[in-house]
Amino acid sequence: MFELKRIDTWSLAKIYAVTGLIVGFIIGLIITIASLVMGSMMSAAAGATIPAIGALPFAMIGVFSIIVMPISYAIGGLISGVIAALLYNFVAGRVGGVLVDLEKPGTAVPKPAKK
Repeated sequence: MFELKRIDTWSLAKIYAVTGLIVGFIIGLIITIASLVMGSMMSAAAGATIPAIGALPFAMIGVFSIIVMPISYAIGGLISGVIAALLYNFVAGRVGGVLVDLEKPGTAVPKPAKK
């Protein structure tokens, strides 16, 4: 067993930021699709002859969300990663780190069967 005593702050922050970017893009895409559908439905319900014109405000919301959501989630992830790493390093320094069982690929030792 090995003890994880410290996490590199920037390393964890990068992982959190990229994860936030991906999640933000997915959420932005969902909001974009939903706003386009809503805009088209509202235009059609209002009796617009060209439904796409009435959907323009909703399309702008969709474009805004597909740009802003990934950026804001990435920034939030970066900040969260820094805070999480600093907090882990602080706590692990006081009470000890997480115990991790590591092995090199191809060197697995079979564990004895429990009785």
